[in-house]
Amino acid sequence: SWGYCSRPVVEKNWLTFVVFAGSLVTVQLGFTNLVLSVIVDKANEARELSKQQEREKQAEKELASVEQWYKVMKSLDTDNSGSLSAEELLQGYQNDKVKDTLTRLNITERDLMDLFDLMDTDGSGQLGYTEFVESFYRAQALDTRMYLMFMSLRVQRMEVQMRAELKAEFTELKKIARGSPDWVGQRTAKTAKLLEP
Repeated sequence: SWGYCSRPVVEKNWLTFVVFAGSLVTVQLGFTNLVLSVIVDKANEARELSKQQEREKQAEKELASVEQWYKVMKSLDTDNSGSLSAEELLQGYQNDKVKDTLTRLNITERDLMDLFDLMDTDGSGQLGYTEFVESFYRAQALDTRMYLMFMSLRVQRMEVQMRAELKAEFTELKKIARGSPDWVGQRTAKTAKLLEP
């Protein structure tokens, strides 16, 4: 025991009490810190495990939601074409499940038609329901900052394409102004191809 060993030494020289007391306090604090660090590490592990489980549950929930949306969109596809027309989508908006989900996303019937027009990039009046669901899923799943970055990059790409097209058109207009017969022949051939059925 500490007392048995240290007592005779302290009786000879009382200043050694400070050394023995300091050693005892240091050892006790060391053991306390060791126990505390083990407790904190275990708590951190449990929290990380809990976060991982939450992420897994969220991923499962999102997957189930996407699968449910596919089923709903497929049920809206009345002509079984694999795509939705604007009319099919409007009829589907009357479905309570669809309407409730879109309302939670703050999408009205008018917004839905605007979105349909934006997603129908080829102007066919048909939109694959897989694309429709994936677009909504991406919009819902992406962080706002990431979504804004994507939008900014798309706008930049469109700007570059528009500049290139405008430059080409401006070059053609310059040829017209100079009266180039070569341009007239090429333009007539392009127009004829566009008018072919």
